Amino acid sequence: MSTTPYKGIILRPLLGPMDSRSNPEDAPANSFRFKLNMMVDDNDKLARGYGWERLLADASPYVNQDAHDQGDCFDTQPPREPITMLYEATNNLGIRRLIRGQSSSLAILSESTGNWTYIGRGFGGGTTATQLRWSVGQAGNTIIFTNNRDKPQSYSIGTLPAGCGDSAVNEIADLNTLDVTQAAVAASFNGCIFLMNVVQDGTRYTSRVRWSGVNNPLTWVPSAATVANFQDLPYTETILAARELQGNLIIFTDKSIYRCFVNGASFGFARVYTEPTNRDKCLVYPQTLVSDGNNLYWLGRDAFYQWNVYLAEPQQPEWLWRSSNLVINTLDTSCCSGPVGEYWPNLKTILWSWPKSGEGCLNFRTIQANLRVNTADIIDHGFTVFANYRSDRRQTLDEWLDEYCTDDFLGLCANIGGKTIDDFCAECNQQQLFIGASSQDYSIKQLGTSYSRERCENAATGEGSFDAQGNYVPFVGEYVNDGYFSIVRGMFPLGNMDYEKSIRQFLMEPTVQDLLGDSNYWRLRIGTSYQARDANPYLKPLAFGYETDDFAPEWQAEFTTDGDSCEVLWHKMTDKEIRCPDDMTTAQYLTANVRPVKSENWMFNYCGRFLYFELSVIGKNELGEVIPPVGAVFTLSRFQVDARVMAS
Repeated sequence: MSTTPYKGIILRPLLGPMDSRSNPEDAPANSFRFKLNMMVDDNDKLARGYGWERLLADASPYVNQDAHDQGDCFDTQPPREPITMLYEATNNLGIRRLIRGQSSSLAILSESTGNWTYIGRGFGGGTTATQLRWSVGQAGNTIIFTNNRDKPQSYSIGTLPAGCGDSAVNEIADLNTLDVTQAAVAASFNGCIFLMNVVQDGTRYTSRVRWSGVNNPLTWVPSAATVANFQDLPYTETILAARELQGNLIIFTDKSIYRCFVNGASFGFARVYTEPTNRDKCLVYPQTLVSDGNNLYWLGRDAFYQWNVYLAEPQQPEWLWRSSNLVINTLDTSCCSGPVGEYWPNLKTILWSWPKSGEGCLNFRTIQANLRVNTADIIDHGFTVFANYRSDRRQTLDEWLDEYCTDDFLGLCANIGGKTIDDFCAECNQQQLFIGASSQDYSIKQLGTSYSRERCENAATGEGSFDAQGNYVPFVGEYVNDGYFSIVRGMFPLGNMDYEKSIRQFLMEPTVQDLLGDSNYWRLRIGTSYQARDANPYLKPLAFGYETDDFAPEWQAEFTTDGDSCEVLWHKMTDKEIRCPDDMTTAQYLTANVRPVKSENWMFNYCGRFLYFELSVIGKNELGEVIPPVGAVFTLSRFQVDARVMAS
């Protein structure tokens, strides 16, 4: 075979799956071996992934909306706990409030004041913080909380404790009558609240399903006057989770999937999938069960699965299976309640966060799966819970009176002035925020709002105080904006695998939107190997440099490696500054009668049977050390390399 002329090989669009599982030579064309902190934007372009900022960062004044201060009037500096539940509670008038749960407490946010009020505390009994999680069911203005350890608690939305340290949640009299003392799962369906996997009369019934009266969540004792009742599924099964889907309540056990449906004046149950012997395709990690409205997704023992009411059995989406080993290979399987997930409707993306061994079940990585274009990315940060939340800053009557009432009636009149009812009550904010609780500073973040990661530096050390009237004042958070690296890595789809190939340049087509600084750089490495190799360094997929690089010390251990034997041989190119390639303004180009001709490309010449690329986004500090960049907002349209087959 003679040497062929150079030909441009174009990779476009850059929307292929992330395949870290296949044999490298069997990976689909235009797939990636690894993507870190990248995403697919609204225009279906490969782009730098979003960062986050504190919850409701635009609030003025900013008090404690992100729960960086977990103290209150009862305890100004309690032991900090990860936030493991975030729930949007909506009452019958449409007023929305955010409730957070931790292993020992429940609290509710007043957006108008920026303060959290504890509605219950003293739960958990010292159970591992990230393993004890609240499950929630709501009917009307009543919410039922259960955590599989303490007695289920009821809460009437809007009720606040009578005094500092008091509780606004209560045990449920009917459940005490029935001697139901624990429940693992709560859910809402058809006006009823369901409690499942319960302890009753001192015995654990792992397959029992109990439900309340219709729109009467405090009625649980069966009688002719109510639909409240119970049903035992097969006794050898353990109920793990439940989600409503297309008019059914879908119940997951460790062996099966059941469909709960309205059956006259009661409920019926049908088993729609089971694998009682090997539990193949079954739910293992309850908090990973996620709905996008048409399908349910979850993490099993070996991969992520998908199911809907039209499927006979759960399916493994191939594109998601190809990247799921990045989760499975590092997951701490002893942390059954550690992995969490939620659907981000604005991006048509599911985020799952998971823990690794030795981290106390704290999540350390996140995988985001884009359901629109079927590709996944990794985020090098962990979250202990995700949620969707619609902000609501309308005041309650109590808050309104606190702000405007004084001892002087004339002063009250002066305060309210010419305001109307609409000034206090009108609200049409339906923006839905995607939020998560960071496993780093245990504070609530609003994702997708920036290209940095806002972190509260004094979350673990600050302590609140009291004002002259004896009201608790949260400490002021001190924030920093951390940067983050972005990486895309893969093999050039050159074919002719039995022959040596030569490549001589790499060109990419970026659109740079916002630099937020001028010390961010593209870093390109070209890899070669004689046999098909995994482009990801062994056990260190985040690595994109060598220890000889000038990395800031705190980043070197995780993001660099010398590589091992039987790995890709990487060649580092010159770093190029991230900027708009035009040197002049449009007016200057027109005046000089010239046109922009620059692009981002690297010139080189490398040979090999298999050739690889790795494009990273880095920052550099004043010492020239490589650091995670802030900003560097861009999209990528194509990669191109000139290649030819060498003579045989």
